[in-house]
Amino acid sequence: MKKVNGVDVYNLRHLRQQVESCQEPSLRFDLDDGRVVVLDFEAAKEASLRILQRHRIPSHASNDLLVDQVSKEDAFESWEGPGERKEEAEPEKPRQHREPVPVKASS
Repeated sequence: MKKVNGVDVYNLRHLRQQVESCQEPSLRFDLDDGRVVVLDFEAAKEASLRILQRHRIPSHASNDLLVDQVSKEDAFESWEGPGERKEEAEPEKPRQHREPVPVKASS
């Protein structure tokens, strides 16, 4: 995944933020292989809710991706439609990768 609605994606949490803060009628996903997928935002949310309910999946995202939400309960249903968001969350910055530090064996 390269971009969502023209915004570069840093990581999965940033991808989730971009999708959930969508204010457009459609979601455009630019994939790494050059393909583009465009979904109707409202139809995709409704289909996702039906899938979650049908298969008794408790959440639309794993707990580590929901850390910045007040409550994960009803998080999917709390999505607002285009133009209804009051403020947009800032995307999370990518983490810096650190090189492993060699550890000397003690005598």
